[in-house]
Amino acid sequence: MDIFSAELGMDLRVINVYGPCQGREAFWNRFLSLSITSLNNLIIGGDLNFSLGYEESWGFQAPVDQLTESMEALLNQHYLIDVPMIKPLPTWRNRRVGEAALARRLDRFLIKVPLLQKLSRYRKWVGSGGIFDHSPIFLKILGSHNKPRPPFKFNHV
Repeated sequence: MDIFSAELGMDLRVINVYGPCQGREAFWNRFLSLSITSLNNLIIGGDLNFSLGYEESWGFQAPVDQLTESMEALLNQHYLIDVPMIKPLPTWRNRRVGEAALARRLDRFLIKVPLLQKLSRYRKWVGSGGIFDHSPIFLKILGSHNKPRPPFKFNHV
């Protein structure tokens, strides 16, 4: 979907992805080789179904995602940055308790490096609630932080 950002003065290509559970590496290799993903104004978001590192898993025996290294390399190869969160929180929980409880950060936003360089301010956070095992994620992007100059002031006394 193309969205015009008046603040940035440009179109943004936003793609919502629901990543597969099986064949993830093959899917991401095929998906990122599509011509649509080569655009510099690209934002990919959704349940991407991969985590990047040990710090993105919570639980007593939380295993590290086996695709972490290959996904990091693939994202670098395609100039995509995982937008950092203010406070890293899980976006998926298995809704179990005790030692069986597991949570991961599977939902995220990826932004092309050229677009990220045009943004002076952005913010990503995990919402609360939701009726499924995933929590909603939000991304707010703003253009340059050009603060208007204050008008000339003088004292009438």
